[in-house]
Amino acid sequence: MENKGWIKIHRKIFETSFYGKPLVVALFIHCLLKANHQDNKIIWNKQEMIIKRGSFVTGLKVLAKESGISTQSIRTALVTLKSTHTLTIKSTTKFSVITILNYEQYQSLTNKLTNKQQTTNKQLTTNNNVWRMYKNVKEKDKSFIRKENFIYDEQTKTYKLKPIL
Repeated sequence: MENKGWIKIHRKIFETSFYGKPLVVALFIHCLLKANHQDNKIIWNKQEMIIKRGSFVTGLKVLAKESGISTQSIRTALVTLKSTHTLTIKSTTKFSVITILNYEQYQSLTNKLTNKQQTTNKQLTTNNNVWRMYKNVKEKDKSFIRKENFIYDEQTKTYKLKPIL
């Protein structure tokens, strides 16, 4: 598995019953990071297995080593995550397949912004950049860059320099 890309963490995590337990939260985030973002084929005992999106193959020792959490704390956290219907675990004698339930809600593939959202985001960034540049100008040089030299355009929601007549 490549360690590239990112995951989403929704603020709804604050509402989970396990949020007050830092080791459980840390393990859950570790599981989100480890989970396949698409179906993946592996070979085990000369048989091809498909590990579904939202699932990954691991073991207690591997989880402990990767996360820095003790094996006993991993066991306890996994019991908590199972009892809260956050994930399921299918174990064999050699490995376990952990599946994050409702993975699509956490990591939906649709991440499209509407044109209006993109425009608004760009305008906000532009406004912030203009005032950031203004703040960075030395005090003695600010005489020509005064707030009164800018006008606020209600239509585009941006600041623009007043035209020089």
